[in-house]
Amino acid sequence: MSEFMVGDSIKTTNINENSKLVKKMLDENMKNIVGYIRTGRDNVMMEKERQESIIMKFCEEYNVKCKEIFIDKGYSGMKLSRPGIRKIIDSNNKTIIIVSSICKITRSYINLIEILKNKDTQIISVTEQVMIRLA
Repeated sequence: MSEFMVGDSIKTTNINENSKLVKKMLDENMKNIVGYIRTGRDNVMMEKERQESIIMKFCEEYNVKCKEIFIDKGYSGMKLSRPGIRKIIDSNNKTIIIVSSICKITRSYINLIEILKNKDTQIISVTEQVMIRLA
């Protein structure tokens, strides 16, 4: 895990209140948009389809496409040792990650900082209607 600095802070933007800003950011980064799905051990297929539907509906609303959707089935949200999220982090590319809910990408503030430190990564959580990035 990378070092966590006390000065690392997260900036959130409400998508509903700033839809033009979000649309501009998505349009400027179309090649860098990915989706991310994480399921627990129960109802894997149903949960995958539910999350995928939320991500796709958001993409349709903003007229963008995910370059790829990474899926981690049966993993805990507490650790980053998941193949899908590791591919995103290890790619070291500027990335906009669209998730159905922030808890699907991580349940840890320190892990969230690690993900966001990766080349100006931003996360859009559709359910919470928030865009998250480092301040």
